[in-house]
Amino acid sequence: MPLSYSEVESLFRHGRFEEIASDNTSGLREVQRLPSLDHQLLIAEAMARTGRLESASHVARQILSRPECDAAHARSEMILGTVARDLGHIEEAIERLQRSLHSAREKGEVAQAARSALALFRIVSERQPPEVVSLLLADVPRLTTRAADPQLTSLLHESVARQEAQVGNLEQARRHLKIATSLLEAHPNAWLHQLCEINAFCIAFFDSDLRLAEEHLDRARRSGTISGTSESTVLNNLGHLYLQTGKFAKAERLLVSLLGSKLDEVRQSALDGLARLFIATNRLDECEQILETLAGIQNRTQS
Repeated sequence: MPLSYSEVESLFRHGRFEEIASDNTSGLREVQRLPSLDHQLLIAEAMARTGRLESASHVARQILSRPECDAAHARSEMILGTVARDLGHIEEAIERLQRSLHSAREKGEVAQAARSALALFRIVSERQPPEVVSLLLADVPRLTTRAADPQLTSLLHESVARQEAQVGNLEQARRHLKIATSLLEAHPNAWLHQLCEINAFCIAFFDSDLRLAEEHLDRARRSGTISGTSESTVLNNLGHLYLQTGKFAKAERLLVSLLGSKLDEVRQSALDGLARLFIATNRLDECEQILETLAGIQNRTQS
């Protein structure tokens, strides 16, 4: 028997996306026949989180095409923005998330506005100068505070920690990550816990504490067996960890296996890792081929 709306909602709240997505393998038509749009959207978002991008996109687009579904517009656009980001269509992702945020604001959907703003912040913080990021960050905490949802607050602090680590502010990153993880003690969510562990891996990796980095990565992998998320990201990070510790054969096997990933950022990171590996092992012709492939992907992403 398919999961009820209340069951899906509970699983979603705990970040158990794989259980939701795998329960709906019988077909998208069955999902679209569900009487509740919220039910359909929870399933679509779970599909997006677990890498079922085409299915998630199909459900969200079908909802957007129906005039009577205006109330679901903001979340549908957020799901499509998430899918676009994972496919490497960054401009489309930003546009859709901006539309989602605008729609949620117009309808007074504070929690959805906070989710959309956080998703937008996570993309912009990777690609824009600090002054642009600061302007966006000033608005995100206000929305998150108004939403009064501890899991959204945890995601906010994890997102800020991620941004601080990217610019080298490791102490600030640790501070925000500590707040994020403490909130999850009372409000557990496997997906958010995995994000925190991946973030902690990055901080330890940047700090050259490779033993601690591997421990965090192992915990991230265990959380991923519950959430069904970010498996390729964890494996990619493990490949880079192997590379850093001189385990070149293991690193190469892992990174090569990720070249067919659906996630654009994983493919690019795997290619970058292989280029570094080929330099370290004096395989310069292969390195040149990898760099040409990487440049081609980056040019398509920017065009």
